[in-house]
Amino acid sequence: KAHLDKITNELLNRDLSDTKVIACSSGDPFVGEYFKKFLYELEGSEHEGLKIQIMTNGVLFNKRAWEKMYKIHSQIEMVCISIDAATEETYGITRKGGSWKLLMENLQFLSLLRERGEIPFLRIDFVVQDHNYQEIPAFIKLGEKLKVDQVFFQKVANWGTFSQEEYEKRCIYSES
Repeated sequence: KAHLDKITNELLNRDLSDTKVIACSSGDPFVGEYFKKFLYELEGSEHEGLKIQIMTNGVLFNKRAWEKMYKIHSQIEMVCISIDAATEETYGITRKGGSWKLLMENLQFLSLLRERGEIPFLRIDFVVQDHNYQEIPAFIKLGEKLKVDQVFFQKVANWGTFSQEEYEKRCIYSES
């Protein structure tokens, strides 16, 4: 913990001008205390040219989190919300423990921020797999309803999360 505190404090005190920060595809930035500290405490006005992209599952990215990031609003260039579903039923499979209702409320809020120009680019993401591929058209419609800039699809990858058998089942685009 002391080591992570040190790294976070060094980042907060470093000149990040002309830097791109992507927070984060290896875990939700609104869960980890160090990412939250970075997002909530960084003085964006002190870092000319700093650009921040936020990648999240969206469940904790609500009005309160947005308000806590007030120091970096002008540095946020893109927000990506990984959903992997177009219905609550499928979301319950692809995002175990998530709240569809809360996610939809937060997406409405983020859509409003995008509409007002406070977020320059809003994207929703969908990892295509056996549980959700039939919802691709409905996911596109969800993106249209939310007025996002982009609906992004990607292939499922095995980062050691699945057994080989489970991965092959999920990997519907594979010839096997």
